[in-house]
Amino acid sequence: MTLFVVDVNSYVAYLPPAQAQREGYAGMIAKATEGSGYVDPTFARYLADCRAVGMPLIAYHFLHHDVPIADQVALIRRVVPTSVALGVDIEAEPSLGNYPTVDDARALVIALTGIGYRVALTYLPPWYWQQLGTPSLASMPPEWSSRYVSGSGYASNLYNAAPPSWWNQVGGDPVALLQFTDQAVINGHTYDASAFGGSLADLNALFDPAPSVPNLQEADAMSVIPAPLDYRADFDNVALPFETGSSSSVVKQGWLSLLATFGDSDYEVICLKGGQVVPFASQSAPTVGVLKENTRVFFEFPDGAEGLAIRYRNQTAGARLGYAFPQIPK
Repeated sequence: MTLFVVDVNSYVAYLPPAQAQREGYAGMIAKATEGSGYVDPTFARYLADCRAVGMPLIAYHFLHHDVPIADQVALIRRVVPTSVALGVDIEAEPSLGNYPTVDDARALVIALTGIGYRVALTYLPPWYWQQLGTPSLASMPPEWSSRYVSGSGYASNLYNAAPPSWWNQVGGDPVALLQFTDQAVINGHTYDASAFGGSLADLNALFDPAPSVPNLQEADAMSVIPAPLDYRADFDNVALPFETGSSSSVVKQGWLSLLATFGDSDYEVICLKGGQVVPFASQSAPTVGVLKENTRVFFEFPDGAEGLAIRYRNQTAGARLGYAFPQIPK
């Protein structure tokens, strides 16, 4: 099943969400902020109108390289409520001398997650990813990729020209949305449009600012295994066997739960398969970040996972980072 999402901002004609729904669109992605000072003047209206008709919406921030991350976070906090999922837009703007990096984006994702936001998408066009030197996106939110077909018209017709290879991972990051045109005709005007390969429930989960995790039973305690984690004297490390999907006869889906108590904790989570680190992305939280006190996050491990490793450091004396292994049996 293929659903379509429209991308809007103040540079194109205002598109009432109700009209987008009538023309078959299932969701909307609206520009909210840029750098540390620009607020898209249409964002508040799009947010209100989407909520009025029940259309899922993600707000995106246009990242700047030369602006402190703290200043960009401050602007986002002023404009976008934490009840809205976010996307990070990583693309060059030569006229402004702006060439953001994946490290810039990763720092922004960590900062936003630490104050209660869910960053659902990474917008990084493959051409710019190549220009950056093809860095790994393994710890980033799912990719919102961008490759355009030719011509203009209805999105459902234009999408037929998009080859399946456009859905290939970018830097180890799975593609959740594919922006395949900037010439989709809606309500007599042209817009950027993206495809989503899944059900409406799947799309709602992607756009959900705080996706729910099933009520699962805890797994039994597991013994420590070796893992290729970089040594850091000021971090604690633990590596554990883990199996899910095709690597298990009993576990269908496996999760890791982290809970910070009595203080904040830095953490890193990696997935192991065949003794090697396997890139993966979680829709619940970044795989590298800061977990705030009394905050719990969940990671669903990919099919065939055989182990996991956690590196963590408690930022304050007496802080604790707890972990548990909820599972869905086959």
